[in-house]
Amino acid sequence: QRHTAPLGIHFIHYQATSPSKKVSLLTSAVDALSGDSTLSSASAVARALVLRADARMDADPTDTGGEALGDAQRAAELGPSYGKAWRTLADAREAGGDFSGAVEAVRRWAEAEPSLARKAKGEVERLIARM
Repeated sequence: QRHTAPLGIHFIHYQATSPSKKVSLLTSAVDALSGDSTLSSASAVARALVLRADARMDADPTDTGGEALGDAQRAAELGPSYGKAWRTLADAREAGGDFSGAVEAVRRWAEAEPSLARKAKGEVERLIARM
């Protein structure tokens, strides 16, 4: 299944001038997409949540798994075959010190994107070394 998001989501992500501005604009987009099933599919909401989680981590690198983690978890639930959701969840879990959770998310990322299995294996080894 291909995961797409409305063009406006990509525009917000790449054109917003700061991470905090991205978070604000993507919050509006997530709210709109979540509130009207005629606008999108679950995969579009998952994509918007991943972009917002990334923006949250960029805006506040000291946020050790708070709102970014919530966005990433919801994205993975909505788009279980969307590899980027699992990769972002791994990053958020790692930021919060949940290395075993990050390993699990990286493994799910590799399942969703088999072409990245080698890269995922290296990530798993790196995370295990941090435990």
